[in-house]
Amino acid sequence: MYMARGVAFACVASCAFAAPVHRELLLDSVLDSVGHVAGTANSLVSATAESVATGSSSWLQWGRTDEESEPYVSTYTTDNSSQPKPELLWSEKVMLMDGVGYHEHSHTAKDGYYIGNIPPIKRLGLPSLNLHDASQGVRTHHAAMIAQVTSWPCALAAGGTWDPALVRRWGVALGYEFLAKGVNVALAPGVNVARVARGGRNAEYLGGESAHLASRMAATYIEGMQSTGVRATVKHFGFNNQETNRNYYNARVDERTAFEVYYPPFEAAFKAGVAAVMCAYNLVNGTYACGSKELLTRDLRERLGFDGFVMSDWWAVHGFGYQNAGLDMLLPGNRMLTDGSHDFFSPDNLAKTSEPGVVDTAADRVLAEVLRAVPTCTPPYCGQEMLRARATSDEHVALSRQIATESVALLKNGGRLLPLQSGSRVALVGSACDARNDIDAMLRQWNLANYYTIGGSGRTIPLSPASVAAGLRAAWEKRVEYAGEGPFHLPLDPAPPAVEVVNGDHDDNVDLAVAAMERADVAIVCGATTAAESEDRPSLLLDQSGFIGEVLARATIPTVLVAMTPGAVLLPFAANATAIVHTFLAGQETGHAIADVLLGRENPSGKLPVTIPLSEEQTVLPCQPVEGVHISSVAGLWTQGGGGGYGVHYDCDYTESLHVGYLGLHDEPVGFPFGHGLSYTSFGYEWAEEPPAAFPPGAGGRLELAVRISAEEGPASGGREVVQLYLSFPEGSGEPRRQLKGFVKTESLAPGEGVAVALQLTCRDLSIWSVEETAWVAVPGAFLVEVGSSSRDLRLEATFTLAATVCSSSDSTGPTAPTGTTEGGVADPEE
Repeated sequence: MYMARGVAFACVASCAFAAPVHRELLLDSVLDSVGHVAGTANSLVSATAESVATGSSSWLQWGRTDEESEPYVSTYTTDNSSQPKPELLWSEKVMLMDGVGYHEHSHTAKDGYYIGNIPPIKRLGLPSLNLHDASQGVRTHHAAMIAQVTSWPCALAAGGTWDPALVRRWGVALGYEFLAKGVNVALAPGVNVARVARGGRNAEYLGGESAHLASRMAATYIEGMQSTGVRATVKHFGFNNQETNRNYYNARVDERTAFEVYYPPFEAAFKAGVAAVMCAYNLVNGTYACGSKELLTRDLRERLGFDGFVMSDWWAVHGFGYQNAGLDMLLPGNRMLTDGSHDFFSPDNLAKTSEPGVVDTAADRVLAEVLRAVPTCTPPYCGQEMLRARATSDEHVALSRQIATESVALLKNGGRLLPLQSGSRVALVGSACDARNDIDAMLRQWNLANYYTIGGSGRTIPLSPASVAAGLRAAWEKRVEYAGEGPFHLPLDPAPPAVEVVNGDHDDNVDLAVAAMERADVAIVCGATTAAESEDRPSLLLDQSGFIGEVLARATIPTVLVAMTPGAVLLPFAANATAIVHTFLAGQETGHAIADVLLGRENPSGKLPVTIPLSEEQTVLPCQPVEGVHISSVAGLWTQGGGGGYGVHYDCDYTESLHVGYLGLHDEPVGFPFGHGLSYTSFGYEWAEEPPAAFPPGAGGRLELAVRISAEEGPASGGREVVQLYLSFPEGSGEPRRQLKGFVKTESLAPGEGVAVALQLTCRDLSIWSVEETAWVAVPGAFLVEVGSSSRDLRLEATFTLAATVCSSSDSTGPTAPTGTTEGGVADPEE
């Protein structure tokens, strides 16, 4: 028996963003929160909340049976890691490989169970693994949870901050929220590169179009989260780049493209020590991802060096023998057919279908993470943690607002219209300015999205999100005077000008909007759109695109377009807007973050992690079946007898190869380029030191470039710049030019202040994947370095040469350099 010790929660009281953990529930606060739900949401939430508050609902007794009246409590803690690894029985090994907790032939978990569940090994005192969705925070799959967790900005918004240190803080905060809810394995981060601009899950992925940005953000996210004891899961491996027919398309990707474009973020996650990988629904080069030995063994383990465990996406296993390909855990573990033929990882079927040593190896991989995970509750005895624990905090709300604010990108600022001048009369028009948050509808439909949160398994439903109108009200109003059914007027404080808002509960009305603008100095016009798991967006247009186009065309005063999106967007009316502010789905603090930027309380510092195109012809569209092939989402879902899976699939050729996103658009005009984002501060660039003319031998495989950034004009409170490094390879290499290979986000610089930052390049940065050598090989020749504020606002350039003998093969296998002189990439300011 492995003896217990107190779990190391000492920092809960002192860590800036730690939430209370499950053994220290703040029940009074929880009941207050539940009462807030009851007063705010729909009848379903009200009824559920009342049950929580009174303790009358049966689910408060989850797991209690006549045979066992007390829950199982693990006696193992992470301090026991110095002891010999426990020996498992065969029955215990297969328990670690097969999920539990779902009703048979159903997509629904039983009461008291999480989205994924691996049972405890009671003989050894080992804890259960409680797995839960995590893209925008703790998934609110039950109404009672909505008031208890933070609805954070989406992962793409976090990527849009270009601030790895901030993302690490987010990972820490998320870890403590999961612990408070009884979760010890979070199903995040997502790191797939945004190949398809319409992708339904692009908002769940950290790096947008850039493998380098995703790699930097994923590493710090994982380090932050796993510092709390919660184990992270990087997903979806591999090539889950669209939701259209995600169970049917066969991604046909050449090896070089896979290693240079799509694998680096996963590799960065492995180097950061991520616990688990989730394999994807789609096929890859003819085989389902979760059953592909080339993908899960050759690439993932032998070439990329992953040593954790691989779990399936939910119901992504379609046949026997996937464990022999490298799959360690099948989830959620229930059978979907009544004949029992799909119990693929049952003890009997694993014994019959496993190659020698496969079960032992898989169980060892899972066991290693069980021993690292913080023990929490044991399903089904998790009602207290799941439904009553308050995981959010004032600190988390403040951090959520900071992430949202730093993700806001100022795309255009004609005549320096922003920040809004004190005393301006502002007409706030468009239903998206005061978007609804229909909790009842979202609880009824698992993948319903809105303008605050994504739809699907990663959704965290906000209780009462701040709309743009609400954010401005909170900043300006003393009282509200409603004017009938149409616009209402919000007196500002302390100046007398008014904000006129076209009521968000009505359809967008151009005439009302124009009338409101006639009585104002400036108009703020809002537009937004949504995205959800299981389907790609029908287009890249805003939902209010027609309304916005007409309003901007008829405007006679300066206009600010506020766009809230889950990814790339078309803005055909951009030329008619005086200023444009953009954010990705930003969670509960959306309106506060946007108001902070509009009013100048915060200086915008977000940068686009995706390209804003001029037309959809500049993007890769979702692959569709060839003519005459009919795909049904129901028929052929599982074949009787445990066959090969879905009955029909079709090829999806990655013909753009390495030229994904911005890398394929350098010769074309775009709406707004990758990396773009303005500030209220203007910055000057100069070399702090003369750039080296050659990659230095004997320098540990690194070349350093020193850049000095100076704040020239702007608010006294200062502004932050993201210094971006783009690299072009020697001619003949076959590489896209101007690849993002480094960035640094400075601290706030007031006018007259400057800072020197160091940007580094490694041998790996100068290498390409050689299919012939199955290795990274440095390319000798002349390289071009360009440094600037975006991929098309480049202020400095330099060339250097790489001699053929400088970078060895071992140098080229290492990770890309974490650019910057300190954590977060900032040097001490210079006056």
